[in-house]
Amino acid sequence: MVALSTVGCLPRPEPETRRPAERVVAPPEFAEALATYAALRKRAQGELPPAEPSDDPTKVVARQRALAAAIRALRPTAKRGDVFTPATAAEFRRVSAADLRSRDRRDARATARQAPPVALRVNDTYPDHASLAPVPHS
Repeated sequence: MVALSTVGCLPRPEPETRRPAERVVAPPEFAEALATYAALRKRAQGELPPAEPSDDPTKVVARQRALAAAIRALRPTAKRGDVFTPATAAEFRRVSAADLRSRDRRDARATARQAPPVALRVNDTYPDHASLAPVPHS
């Protein structure tokens, strides 16, 4: 009887205090830039031989590299800001900063530490040795 009467006295877990995620309100030119890039990528795929299903990782990587080379060839003058314009980049930074502010400090630091230290440049290949930052589903 004593055990049953004390169950109701246990403290309840603290409710999640994290605020809802900010919504990205990307400028209209971002959708246009993505559509342009998607069309260019499709064109690059069309210039390659058809992809063959394969369990061989070397064939999969070779296909990825061939596609990347074809995209680079179609975008020889690509530069920073072509897809992520200054306005688009500012919006993504705003939402990212709001997300970090909504987390407790330990969680925010842990999230920031998960980003791999990779210097990215337009038309470069992402390094094979670099990990990918985990992105939680929403």
